[in-house]
Order: sequence, then structure tokens, then C-alpha cells
Amino acid sequence: LAVEVLRRGDGQQRRSLPREWRLCRLCQESVEDELHALLTCAVSEALLALRTAFWHDLDERDGGWR
Repeated sequence: LAVEVLRRGDGQQRRSLPREWRLCRLCQESVEDELHALLTCAVSEALLALRTAFWHDLDERDGGWR
């Protein structure tokens, strides 16, 4: 995730970037962190389908976890 990779420079040429500049590689609208990647990024149809299937499977297995 960009929030981690860009947090620290490589020590030679690349310097650390401020958190607000570590944008999502897919949507370029929000910081690419765990919550964004797993729960909110909506630019990719494939990602949306996977997320929907995950929540559906979770609901089926736990039956009313919400």
C-alpha cells in the first residue's frame, strides 16, 4: 500500500512523502491505506465485486454479524 511504501524513502534517491500525497494508485482520490483499499475504493469493478462477495460470504457464515 502506498501509505506504507512511501512512508520511508529508500535512503538514497527517494525521500519520504507526506501522508496526504500517498494517493491510491487506482482512484487517485484518497490516501491508499488499509481502510481505503479494503472498504472504500470504488474505481475498480473487479475490486467492488470481490468486496461484495467477501461481505456476502461473511454474512452467510456468521449469520447476522452486523
